[in-house]
Amino acid sequence: MHWLSLAARLGFWLVLAAVTVLSLLPLQFAVQSGASDKIEHFVAYAALTAAGRIGYRDRPGPLMLAAAIVVYGIAIEIAQSFIPGRMMSGWDVFANTTGVLIGLGLSWLVLRRLSPPAQ
Repeated sequence: MHWLSLAARLGFWLVLAAVTVLSLLPLQFAVQSGASDKIEHFVAYAALTAAGRIGYRDRPGPLMLAAAIVVYGIAIEIAQSFIPGRMMSGWDVFANTTGVLIGLGLSWLVLRRLSPPAQ
């Protein structure tokens, strides 16, 4: 396995765990970075998608991965409605989905660069 695939797989699972934990913390324990909440969502989901696509590039279905991550983001938003101080947000879903699309594009660029030129 290529070192980049291994690093990306590790990154995928670390980002997935971080997004899950940080998204489901009650608001009083939530980490405030000072950045816009929507930027945080966008960056996290872009990183999650790019890492998943690069790490598991030997598996077919980048659109299936993207769809699964979008559904995961929606599920997290629904779960937040049950967490004290949190609420569902359509704008968060929009930021997540935009991040997924950009993550797909970034991973495509990286994988294209890694692929040997056609002879």
